[in-house]
Amino acid sequence: MCAVAQRSQQSKRDLAIQLSYFRGSKKDLPFLAWYLYDEPNVAFSAARAIEKITGEDLGTPKHEGPFNMERAQRTAQSWWEKGKGLLLITLNGKVGYIDRFGRIAIPAKFDYGWQFREGLAPIWIGHKAGFIDESGLLAIRVHFDYAHSFHEGLAAVRVGPKWGFINRKGHFVAIPQFEEVRDFSQGLAAVKQRGKWGYVNREGKWEIRPQFDLAWSFSAGMAPAYKNGKCGFVNRSGTALIPFVYEECGGGDLGRVVPVRSGEKWGYVAPGYGYWIEPRFEKAMPFSGEPANEVAAVKFGGRWGYIYGNSNYAVEPQFEDDPLLPAAGMFSDDLAYVKRDGLCGYINQDGEFVITPRFKKCGGFRYGIAEVCGVQSCGYVNTSGKIVWEFR
Repeated sequence: MCAVAQRSQQSKRDLAIQLSYFRGSKKDLPFLAWYLYDEPNVAFSAARAIEKITGEDLGTPKHEGPFNMERAQRTAQSWWEKGKGLLLITLNGKVGYIDRFGRIAIPAKFDYGWQFREGLAPIWIGHKAGFIDESGLLAIRVHFDYAHSFHEGLAAVRVGPKWGFINRKGHFVAIPQFEEVRDFSQGLAAVKQRGKWGYVNREGKWEIRPQFDLAWSFSAGMAPAYKNGKCGFVNRSGTALIPFVYEECGGGDLGRVVPVRSGEKWGYVAPGYGYWIEPRFEKAMPFSGEPANEVAAVKFGGRWGYIYGNSNYAVEPQFEDDPLLPAAGMFSDDLAYVKRDGLCGYINQDGEFVITPRFKKCGGFRYGIAEVCGVQSCGYVNTSGKIVWEFR
């Protein structure tokens, strides 16, 4: 049997085993994104299984037709990220975690920490970092100098001045050798070695050799990168899908069209098409929201609003700018933060305030919770505007 067929059969067996453990449960679904990257047949089977168990529609064709791999991948990854939905808190100078109802799940006893992702969270005891699971038990021992959260089953960690990547067992898949790193996205991670950026795969091997002055994470099959002072977008082989001719490129969760700056103005381009929306904005963010109703935050005339993909305004520019932070957020959980009269609140896609402006700083919603800050303290708010925890 050839290697590809053996790997496919093994993946199917692994999937069947995982299914037997999680049958009937939406929480902690084991169909991690890596099931959906390289094996279309396994991805198809996994997506069908997820649909059957959860009743969720991934866009899997019922008969013949193209499989919506990106949507299935996004959904599987988001379920895995969600886990128990624990949130980081600070209490009397220590870090702990609460559930989404504001109840303490893991007592505040760590010196520092990051949010949970894929069931694990980086925490610090003294000046060293390790990882805990959602029960608060140490899953990977404390001995790293720094650590990122897990992305697609791998986490970036620093030992001394160099970065590498570990798996969920704490074993290195790429020994510390990089000067800087980004987190894994769509099976690749941007890394810097000897002053140049390239991309490694999940085995720590070069997929795109170091050649860029700067590089960011993949999204929608492409990644922004810089060469000779200009930016463009590359595919997984390193080929430029969008040429290196722009002063600046937008990153983050990209869609079919991406924001770029030409001269002093921002517009949107599409691979193989050129300008989708001609440069005319003072600043532009990626599109977000439901696929059929995507909008993007743009700054025009000193104010922020939102446009549709056809460049028409969904919400006229009216919200204030912020010199330190993005003044208009991307939509998540159907809400986006904006600033008015020096305070930020949250609007729906009709531009109506759902949570009135009363905070000094706002973050995007993730699984129904957003971090907000007042004058003296920060906390979490739910989609109805209720404070579920205030840091102290």
